[in-house]
This record gives sequence, C-alpha cells and structure tokens, in this order.
Amino acid sequence: ERIGTKIFPNDRNDENNEEEYVISVHPVAVIFLLYLVVGIP
Repeated sequence: ERIGTKIFPNDRNDENNEEEYVISVHPVAVIFLLYLVVGIP
C-alpha cells in the first residue's frame, strides 16, 4: 500500500506520492485510464 514511501522517503501525503509513483512507473497505464474516463470514440 505504501509503495510510494520507497520512492518518496520524505512524503507528506501518501495519496499524492502514491499517485506520482504510479504515474512515474506506469505512464501508459495512467494515460489509458484517463482515456477511458474521457471516453473511447
């Protein structure tokens, strides 16, 4: 759950760091999820 702490040891907000961790590790997955949210034409 707290994988973000490994990348951001000086984390202030777990949720924020977790988000950045996912974005930095899986940029394609994040873009794909955003694409799904917007809607596939």
